[in-house]
Amino acid sequence: MCIRDRSNCTANVNESCKTIMKSLTHLHSLIHLTLDFTSTSQLNDEGCNHVGQVVNHFSSTLATLHLNFYQCEQITDAGVDHIAGRLSSLSKLIHLHLDYSYCDLLTDRSV
Repeated sequence: MCIRDRSNCTANVNESCKTIMKSLTHLHSLIHLTLDFTSTSQLNDEGCNHVGQVVNHFSSTLATLHLNFYQCEQITDAGVDHIAGRLSSLSKLIHLHLDYSYCDLLTDRSV
């Protein structure tokens, strides 16, 4: 379906992201989280919002967070804000890795 109707593809990717992120919230004490969205070209700010909600959900347990958005071409500064705004609540965070390389819609504001 995504191949024929590209307008629907973005909705499908972000809805899938929402479903996956919701499934993660059933875990009770997640310590290490790695999510790799490399080259998921249709992932946008809405998907980042879902990721941010999961980060917030595990704010008292996460020690390691790796988020890879390499070449996610639809993410804007607003998507970065969805995640960055929740990072300060990670009270046990020891290691953080964020990759927004080649996300061409990002500006200096979100760096």
